[in-house]
Amino acid sequence: MNSRELPLVRILLPFMAGIIPAYYLPQSLFPFSFLLLCFLAPGLILWPWKSIRYPFRLQFGAYLNLFLLVLAYQYCFFILDLNKRDHFNKHLTKINWIEGAVKSSKTTSNHLQLILQLKAITDTLNRWQKCSGNLLIYLPKEAVHNKPLYGDRFKAKVAIRQIKLGGNPRAFDFAAHMKQKNVLYQSFIKDGHWEFNPSKASFHPFRWAKHLQNRCLEILQNHFKDPDDWSVAKALILGNREEITS
Repeated sequence: MNSRELPLVRILLPFMAGIIPAYYLPQSLFPFSFLLLCFLAPGLILWPWKSIRYPFRLQFGAYLNLFLLVLAYQYCFFILDLNKRDHFNKHLTKINWIEGAVKSSKTTSNHLQLILQLKAITDTLNRWQKCSGNLLIYLPKEAVHNKPLYGDRFKAKVAIRQIKLGGNPRAFDFAAHMKQKNVLYQSFIKDGHWEFNPSKASFHPFRWAKHLQNRCLEILQNHFKDPDDWSVAKALILGNREEITS
């Protein structure tokens, strides 16, 4: 197939070329990137109003590709957790109080696994500071009766540690897996030093979708009494593979 028939793919290629180095090279191009984008943007806006002569097609293509590459690189650099200026790791002590919103939850064999978007953390003087960043939380499965939904507020006293890289190159690298989700820190909570508060945003689409999924799970549970049949039905119908046994 001729690449000219896929203009969207041709535009996405330089954008992807900017994303990949931003993920592996923690080096910001700001403010050079901002100045370069400001220089390139007017040309891209005004150029289409004039007919582009055929001999200048390569110049326009290089102009557009450079703009997309720099834009993707700098955007991805800023959304990576550790590159945020107010990341919570700047306030870490042996024990911190944190407050954040639930982004996702998953039930494992022994734990309830939460990914939080932190909003505040206590500093070395035990003062609350605004912050950002994702944190992986493990709670005892039997201690949580109602599974939290997207947007629920969570407050806890935790010891935060960085997720360590795997030592075996042939084994599953959990740290690399979580890095792809923009999560670099975790905490295990064993005692009852936490609390949930339902979100006031009851009509958020993610929250509504989770309510609908839970309702579907209740219906499936009423029809499939055998645990193995229920876990397979959940995986096939709803894509929920939490209880699939090997």
